Amino acid sequence: MTDRTIIAGHDVFEAQRARKIAALGDKPLYDSEALCRFQQTEARHCIVEAEIVKSFYGYTLRYASGLQNWGLIAGCRNGELDGSYEDAVQAAQDWQSADPERRYVTAMGIPEIAAVAAE
Repeated sequence: MTDRTIIAGHDVFEAQRARKIAALGDKPLYDSEALCRFQQTEARHCIVEAEIVKSFYGYTLRYASGLQNWGLIAGCRNGELDGSYEDAVQAAQDWQSADPERRYVTAMGIPEIAAVAAE
């Protein structure tokens, strides 16, 4: 799996990671059809990932899959977030806590997040 910083829902992430390895193996590249089937199965069980991403307007929270069309959960352009990393993390924790058994939030490739996670 790609290295990601887990922002919220660590247990859900780890459980899904174990299921993914069991279904697809522990390879950097997966058969795209098998991966798609796995993601569809997870979505049917309402296991949903969101991710914090940095946009032109600041940090936002969006769905991390095309199955949800990478839809925006909370953004700063429309005033839901102030664009700061801290506000995005708070929105992520709030979103995840609404369904803590089936939601998790990650971030990838954002230096500020990696630095804070390492502290």
